[in-house]
Amino acid sequence: ELMRDYEAEADILGGNFNLSNLGDSSAALTFRRKQLQVGQRIVALKPNDSSARRSLAVAVTRMGDQLLLDGQNREALPYYIQAQNVFEDLAKSSQSTRTLEHLDETYNRVQQVETANGDFKQSVDTNRRALDVSKKLSLADPHSGKAQLALATDYANFADSTSRVGQKDEAVSAVNQAMNIMSDLVRLNPKDTEFRGVQAAVYVTAGDVFRRFKELSPSLHYYREALSLTSQIQSEDPNNVDGRLRLAAITNDVGELLTQLREFKSAREMYNNALDLAKPEATSSHPNEQARYSTADSYTGL
Repeated sequence: ELMRDYEAEADILGGNFNLSNLGDSSAALTFRRKQLQVGQRIVALKPNDSSARRSLAVAVTRMGDQLLLDGQNREALPYYIQAQNVFEDLAKSSQSTRTLEHLDETYNRVQQVETANGDFKQSVDTNRRALDVSKKLSLADPHSGKAQLALATDYANFADSTSRVGQKDEAVSAVNQAMNIMSDLVRLNPKDTEFRGVQAAVYVTAGDVFRRFKELSPSLHYYREALSLTSQIQSEDPNNVDGRLRLAAITNDVGELLTQLREFKSAREMYNNALDLAKPEATSSHPNEQARYSTADSYTGL
């Protein structure tokens, strides 16, 4: 119970890749460390208990998450690899839904760091493994929104990584699969903020994919779809820091496409809007990494 309480407090303070948090990654790190310490104590008490090992691996993963959100990519990777090894070991003896969900989520985190580090070929392999897991989850329970969400996320990540290594057909097919799944999920759950947020993220991936293959018109279309969705989510919760920063990043994407299309007046407006959204967080006492990147992108675009 104590470990879960530490996890919940850290989630509220600094997020776990959701759209509901206060954006205080520094404070959240303190509670992640406490969560991890309690998890280690539980395993020391029950070294052969698979549930205890799973809980510790989750705590290890969350520590990696917080470091990643704090901009410490290289520091996050060893935590993810440690958790991945545990979940792969647990999956050998049990193909339970819970174990497979954790394994899929860990693969997603590992590929995120691999992509950030420029290791795109390895990211393709990791995404392929994640997709295999989420397909199993989806087949096991076709009506599970959680399983469908995992499948859509894995298709989107696979589209991103394959597009980075020039595999156009695979990338376009995968991102279309992701968009179709998210369209169905949002249609069935129109008020679910997380589903809508993931749908916006998938549209961004679609924009990225088509931009990499120099297809600017569909790229701009998908970026604008993402911008519309994220703007609506942000208007419903103006104090949501993570939502505001996602909106800034997408606004910069639109600005960049408009620049390439030589629509400079509209592009300048986009970059200035993105600055207004991200600059407060970028210049705070503990600046958010995403805010700093978005602000730098805005100034570069201008």
